[in-house]
Amino acid sequence: MDIRQATPQDAQGIAQTHVATWQFAYRGQLPDAFLDSLSIEKRVQTWQKILSNPSSGSAVWVAEAQGDILGFCAVGPSQDADATPETGHLYAIYVDPNQIGQGLGSQLMARGLETLKAQGFKEATLWVLDTNEKTRKFYESRGWSEDGAKKTEPGEGFVFNETRYRISLTGQ
Repeated sequence: MDIRQATPQDAQGIAQTHVATWQFAYRGQLPDAFLDSLSIEKRVQTWQKILSNPSSGSAVWVAEAQGDILGFCAVGPSQDADATPETGHLYAIYVDPNQIGQGLGSQLMARGLETLKAQGFKEATLWVLDTNEKTRKFYESRGWSEDGAKKTEPGEGFVFNETRYRISLTGQ
């Protein structure tokens, strides 16, 4: 298994992992109709745009084995209104449901946080679905903690209630 920076050619594999993970991890937390409607083709288009025109300071890492994308992590500057210039953000981290529990998420997160630290960020944040207890425990076991911020994002006939987590990048 290799962790490397993503290229536009990885859009299909990233999109497949993205959709499969959402459908697995969020089943019972988000409406089934929404999860069943997720489109790999639409995600491919989104990821091709992201990977073809990366925003300043952002990076996407993939875990690949034998040509298959098994997981990915995206990081960059925080876009939160209250963020300082020293705050990076873990935008996304997803691991193929068949690979969960094998250390891939930890490796991808470490690479993402190393990237942020190398860019001069002193701390990082991420947003997680309030009801996603398993993922929240994963973050907490790796040093992340809630910072008190909450937000509600509109979905298609429902809302995402999210909690922000934060971690210091100094001393790591």
